[in-house]
Amino acid sequence: MQVFEVLSSIETKLIPGNNSQIKELINPEKAYLITDDNSKIIFILKGKSTLVYHLIAQKLAKEIRKLKRGFFGIEEIKSEEQAARIMGMVGDDTGAIKEFVNPDIHSKEDPIMDPSNTNVVFLNTDPAWRKRIQPSNVQVFKKKQNTDLIFDNINKNPLDPNYKTDLVIINTSIYTPTKNLTKFLKDRKEENVYEKIGELTEGKFFSPEYNCRFIVKGENINSIELIRKKDKLNQSSDKINAPILFIRRIVTERSIETLKNSFNLPKTETIDELIARVREEKAKSEHLLSSLEEMKDKKS
Repeated sequence: MQVFEVLSSIETKLIPGNNSQIKELINPEKAYLITDDNSKIIFILKGKSTLVYHLIAQKLAKEIRKLKRGFFGIEEIKSEEQAARIMGMVGDDTGAIKEFVNPDIHSKEDPIMDPSNTNVVFLNTDPAWRKRIQPSNVQVFKKKQNTDLIFDNINKNPLDPNYKTDLVIINTSIYTPTKNLTKFLKDRKEENVYEKIGELTEGKFFSPEYNCRFIVKGENINSIELIRKKDKLNQSSDKINAPILFIRRIVTERSIETLKNSFNLPKTETIDELIARVREEKAKSEHLLSSLEEMKDKKS
């Protein structure tokens, strides 16, 4: 079985490893294509890689199948049993599948682009698809954003007068609009600013009273605003499934049984139960007293 790493350049890289188990050849953080010449199957192993690499792996698997005139099938490794079985198999440096090369990222002088090179196959797919599937073009947010420019953009696109922004989400940071006092006394002056109040945490958040406004620029989301009508500002939502703000030193993860037990009311004893408990405690006391008296008699 051959093991190919899926690269962000939309290429495959053969991982050498004769007589080594596949689990020793891979990095669980990356995506791979594992080809089996005997069963004629191309296995897609997504691992912990992002959706982008998964899409690239699917596309490359289809290109391999097309190259082999449909004689190879495609399977995605999803179950733990299937993954364990394949991880225990042995890799091979040789096989029917060759490395895929993306000609768009190599110069003509690069030896790999030699037309007589029979060790690789040049990717033959839509150039527009190859350009748009690059990881840098598929991000929801840009990696680094200038928050000042984003807030300027928000201010240049005013909301409907009936609405007010409560929160602004940029990357994983949460901001809230507030007023900053810049001058005092006669020249008292305030300016509208956005203050960072926390970071997003994992989980779900839902509030029926909020609407969202997205500002998109360059195929990336610059900001998400949580807005609601001004006549509903005093109403509080009762459908928060998980907190937006998360302080680790205060909030800890505990068993659901702890929550259930906190709602249990103390049990109220009936008269009969109280009498039975008193008699039981009295019997234990009398037994203890008689034991102590016996010990005293033996010592004397």
